[in-house]
Amino acid sequence: MLVAVGFGATATAQAAPPKTFARPVIVEQTASPDEGAVKTIFLNRCVGGCTVTAGGTNDAANDSTTILSPPGTFHLSAFMFDDATWTAVVQCVKDVYSPYDVEITDTKPSGTFNETIVAGTSAEGGQPQGTLGIAPLASDCSPLSNQIAFAFANSHDPSTVVDNLCWTVAQESAHIYGLDHEFEFTDPSAPTPKLQDGSRSACNDPMTYQTDCGGEKFFRDIGARCGEFALRSSCKCSGTQNSHFKLKQLFGAGQSTAAPPMVTLLFPMQGATISKGAPVGASATAQRGVKLVEVYINGALWLSTRGNDFGGDSQTPTYDMVLPNDVPDGVMDIVVRAYDDLGTMGEAAPVTVTKGAPCTSADTCAEFQSCDGTGRCVYPAPTGNIGDACDYNAFCNSMNCQAGLDGKSVCTQACQTDDNTTCPDGFDCFGTGSDGETQGLCIVHQGGGCCSAGGGGAVWFHAVLAAIVGVILRRRRR
Repeated sequence: MLVAVGFGATATAQAAPPKTFARPVIVEQTASPDEGAVKTIFLNRCVGGCTVTAGGTNDAANDSTTILSPPGTFHLSAFMFDDATWTAVVQCVKDVYSPYDVEITDTKPSGTFNETIVAGTSAEGGQPQGTLGIAPLASDCSPLSNQIAFAFANSHDPSTVVDNLCWTVAQESAHIYGLDHEFEFTDPSAPTPKLQDGSRSACNDPMTYQTDCGGEKFFRDIGARCGEFALRSSCKCSGTQNSHFKLKQLFGAGQSTAAPPMVTLLFPMQGATISKGAPVGASATAQRGVKLVEVYINGALWLSTRGNDFGGDSQTPTYDMVLPNDVPDGVMDIVVRAYDDLGTMGEAAPVTVTKGAPCTSADTCAEFQSCDGTGRCVYPAPTGNIGDACDYNAFCNSMNCQAGLDGKSVCTQACQTDDNTTCPDGFDCFGTGSDGETQGLCIVHQGGGCCSAGGGGAVWFHAVLAAIVGVILRRRRR
């Protein structure tokens, strides 16, 4: 069992009032695991109050639990905030769980379900003052069924109740499904504050106690090391935890309802004449946050940058970039795309500018490009799939052509080594990041000690790849 005890902490954002977050502490006991993952989570606001029996059984349908103590009867007061606040909290929890095939409901269902009581105070639940939630966690981190978690709504700060109560509900309900507390992300490019050891805070995942960034919290497709107020040696049932992948494994995939990225190209302006090294400015925001921003010229990717770090409130929306010097002269249709952490894309309206003079032949274009008759240098439409031999990035549908050990190159794509669904069937994710754990590229899988990409593509030697990947896995020059 996880007993989540919380107290207020303040993170201040520029040009915004202080925001208060829950900061739990845990005490661990053991719960008995059940088989399977129940796909219904009932959020109970306890209209008229709830009576919960603490003692010998766990039975959500009859409001019985073993995680409150001492044994007896507990009376929890109804959710004390208004209907609009309740609706906002429920919608927030639905958004958080929407990438998974699970139902979030505030109407008591029939059949087997798990319940989170979103009502009462810590004192009414027999918990120390300031406790914000309590939930069971199986000793082997397997999913439980017919269980009750508690989010003590009436102990939350009214000024930040929607965000913080959504956070508490998401965390406590996820403990029932075997998720541990996260402390830091293993991916050093994650758009969250950097910690002293160079890792990234897990502050925008609901399974964290970290309070060093704002924005909405979602289960992230990023490996994380576990801990509460300090890093632990490992997560409870594994070395690291990927909360998004674990829930996707348990429930299956759903459809994210989070608003996709909204992108605006700020400059250059439509019809402008630009020069070598011209700046490109964009604004990009997303409900889940922006993980990656890309600049396309005449349909080909020429520039990308990671999302801005989350600050005390959220992400800075502006991105100031510079076009590479080897972008050829000519008429240019510039498009900026932004992606959230699940790969949902938003795109700015294209802007047409001219750099130097419009092209008249391929002689002034980049290698593999042609002049299309309208003054634009263009690559052929991409046809390369993951694993196909390639000579340049824009040949690949992924816009990513990488050199292998034998000097040949294949189309690949970025992936997470702790999420085996991020590569197509028949491909493995091999670590390439400085963290050595979660950043990777998709490489064709043939089993055994090595594998080769089709059509005479690159040969990848598993035993030595990690040691020299910083040298061989480089982006091909255009």
